[in-house]
Amino acid sequence: MSSCSIPVTVTREDEQFYESHWDDDITTVIKKTVSDSVGLPVNVQIVGLPFTEERVLGLAKKIEDHFQFLQKHPFPQL
Repeated sequence: MSSCSIPVTVTREDEQFYESHWDDDITTVIKKTVSDSVGLPVNVQIVGLPFTEERVLGLAKKIEDHFQFLQKHPFPQL
């Protein structure tokens, strides 16, 4: 199997992104949990089938391009 882990940060747009067609207790808890999550670190893990490294890396690139974590949080200068 191939896998990749990418750091991202929750933004105001991400916080308001969660929508559901369901109006049940679980959805209410999820919306309450997400309500104050701006700025929290989140990690996305992508796992693929064997011999799908190109797909995993391609999806990782798309996620990084969208969230631009490294541009917002550059490595410290040594």
